[in-house]
Amino acid sequence: MDQGHGVRRYDDGYRDGRAACLSTGSSSAARLLLEARRDRDNAYDAGFEWALWDYDDANGLRNNQIARHA
Repeated sequence: MDQGHGVRRYDDGYRDGRAACLSTGSSSAARLLLEARRDRDNAYDAGFEWALWDYDDANGLRNNQIARHA
């Protein structure tokens, strides 16, 4: 996969993730839509998941945070 294709897949995932959040009203419900998709790859998943994080952040909802241990 060339880099341009990966960027397009990331953008597609972000756009679809944002649309899923807005149509379902929930990042949790949108995540279920992601899991049901068959045409996924790492770039698409990363874009979709970033859209879920953005949705939660923009709406003041709690985000899953990655614990970083010192």
